[in-house]
Amino acid sequence: MRQRGISLIEMLVALAIVALTMGAVARTYIFGLGFERQYVRSIDERTLRQGLEDRITRLLGGAKLGGESGYLVSPIPASSLNKVQPGNGPLGSGSASLAWTSWTGSRPSSLTTAKQEFESLNSRFGPQGGATEVALSTVPAGDAGRLQGLFLREQRPPDTDATQGGEEGLLEAQVEDIRFSFYDGSDWADSWDSRGAQKDRLPTAVRIAYLLKGQTRPHTFLVRLPLAKVEGGGS
Repeated sequence: MRQRGISLIEMLVALAIVALTMGAVARTYIFGLGFERQYVRSIDERTLRQGLEDRITRLLGGAKLGGESGYLVSPIPASSLNKVQPGNGPLGSGSASLAWTSWTGSRPSSLTTAKQEFESLNSRFGPQGGATEVALSTVPAGDAGRLQGLFLREQRPPDTDATQGGEEGLLEAQVEDIRFSFYDGSDWADSWDSRGAQKDRLPTAVRIAYLLKGQTRPHTFLVRLPLAKVEGGGS
């Protein structure tokens, strides 16, 4: 009995099937890698956003008025450097900067493990207890060199100048733009100045919208302030 071999057509068909199978496997593998990278980026972004929002919420949670230097003002008035605040941009209305006095300010994170004398810390950063002047803006008060992002400035004790002073650093480099809006109990406002005669109080809540670098969709969160009026007075 004569044995029949594989014809050229059968071999070509088999090779085509193998090629299609390998192509499908390769596409599945590449898709899996892309999905994994996208998932990791999503987790990293979520972690970044959560950390940023938690930090701002904690800082604003200590906002307090009272005395000559207690205030909440937004936008921050133009400083002596005449730096221009950002325009509306993709986030629309709202103030691009915010300064306030807080009782929950902390020393710069670089000092949390530093073994420095309490007296030297007071000399450099001001008293380590009591009120702190806090400011947030994508426009630094001082010379930040090539650094860009959201800047945090803290000054102890606070003074009446919301434009400068204290220690300034980059809170988050991935923030491209930020906007603050204020709820007075009935309406939202794009600015706030508790030093004015008609706003000698804190807003009921602050709405923060921000945009991360390389993205087109903004993120928004709300911070409710614990104290709506000046301690010991105000209307």
